[in-house]
Amino acid sequence: MEKRLVIADFEYSIDRHGNRYGWGIARYTTPETLYGPLRTERTPAESFERICEHLRRLFPDAAEDSLLKTIVDFRAV
Repeated sequence: MEKRLVIADFEYSIDRHGNRYGWGIARYTTPETLYGPLRTERTPAESFERICEHLRRLFPDAAEDSLLKTIVDFRAV
């Protein structure tokens, strides 16, 4: 069983003039709370193809092997 968390927001301290200062504090939540129910009807291969299509739309001039290398390198992390 897994538990996944994502950063929902950053909160900052406020000075007496109403200005934010200092380092933000990350507030975490579950992906389901932030984005809604997770859809699991897709296979991993279908999800991978959707990511490829999305990147092709964002970067139409990029070489196909560059896009695939970016995705594969990301999956290895």
